[in-house]
Amino acid sequence: MKNKLITADIKKLVQSGCKSEDDLKKFELSTFNVFKIGNASVKVRKGSVPELHIDESFTTEYAKMWRNDIGGVLMKELRKEDPDLYEVKTNTFRALLKKVSESELEQFKEKGFDHVTVGDNVYTIIKAVNNKKVYADKTDDYEIDHPEDDEIKKEIREEVEEEEEIEESNSYALF
Repeated sequence: MKNKLITADIKKLVQSGCKSEDDLKKFELSTFNVFKIGNASVKVRKGSVPELHIDESFTTEYAKMWRNDIGGVLMKELRKEDPDLYEVKTNTFRALLKKVSESELEQFKEKGFDHVTVGDNVYTIIKAVNNKKVYADKTDDYEIDHPEDDEIKKEIREEVEEEEEIEESNSYALF
């Protein structure tokens, strides 16, 4: 199982675009915003609380991982009146970052969310996308291995093998 949505490659890429504080711009929410984090969409209207939109793949296990990862960080930040979100843009990508406050720093370090350091500040990466994409596009997800999936696949294989055996025994020679 892949625990984090932000990989080492993404960290290196974003760090390369953040050479100084001048590379970061405060991210201003527009009237309506959508952020896709894994299999969940976070929708927020300026001045209201964020809404989480999920599909059938958002199981209890998935929800726990999502809340303890970047999804939970984004939801908490969007509940603030003035979210502390920043954006870095280069010729090839752009990334949404959350500035980590002094009070959050230790907790973020423990969870491995101290992704990028710029000057004296630490930022966690919420999402990085190609310049041709938007933050509402699906770009990442957890890889979850479900033991029951293997059982289901085994049962399907057994059923197919049984059907093949039945078909073979019911065949007749025409000539």
